[in-house]
Amino acid sequence: MEGKLEFLFYTSYEDLSKPPHPHKHNCYELVYYIKGKGKSTIGAIDHNYFDGSIAIIKPGIFHSETHFEATEVIYIGFSYDNSTIKLNNALLKDTPSKNILGILYKMKSEIINKNYYYELKLNALLKEIIIELARLNEKSEVGNEWLNYVLNFINENFYHDIDLNTLAEISGYSYHRFRHLFKENFGLSPSKYIISKRIIHAKYLLQNTTLSISSIAIESGFYDNCQFSNLFKKYVGVCPSEYRNSKGCFSSSE
Repeated sequence: MEGKLEFLFYTSYEDLSKPPHPHKHNCYELVYYIKGKGKSTIGAIDHNYFDGSIAIIKPGIFHSETHFEATEVIYIGFSYDNSTIKLNNALLKDTPSKNILGILYKMKSEIINKNYYYELKLNALLKEIIIELARLNEKSEVGNEWLNYVLNFINENFYHDIDLNTLAEISGYSYHRFRHLFKENFGLSPSKYIISKRIIHAKYLLQNTTLSISSIAIESGFYDNCQFSNLFKKYVGVCPSEYRNSKGCFSSSE
């Protein structure tokens, strides 16, 4: 596998700043977000970035970013023979020991100091980065499989008491990271997703059975009638009995 570093530069942005416009390169680009939070748009897909996020952009793909808070970032452009290892557009997370960032700092040092054979050293470090990126991508795909497993588990067991910390452990992430990834992939935090499943089930029971409100609360996974009524009104706009008695409760739109 042969590769060549095309550019490397470090910069920082203030809160809510945005680079001029979507742009593209004739080479691959790696964007390492050292610190900060924001949105990285690759092609037509938005990704939320945070400390240690790594964006990979293929040649010819338009991309841009929006910063929600002050952001430190390293950009590198590179070309390589991708016959052995193929990189696709993605937003990855660096390892806990920050392997990729460590290599980027070595590259930066080589460029600044320009020691003997530094160009050869840069290309050797680039090969190391490409291998690490491929490994991260494999782990990311496995992680998504675990997230889908967790989603299916919730869909089948939403009416039971679900320990989110246990689900985080099963998925292989810390609770904070698990919550972030779940929301990024499925649109809601785990707790709100569970509530939404319970509300949908309760609406079905209200429309199609003669069970009491208290029974529906228990059947749908709520602790008691009080919690059920409060959350139902918050999410639906009316209390369960009003929903059941309303003419619209039997419409197919519900």
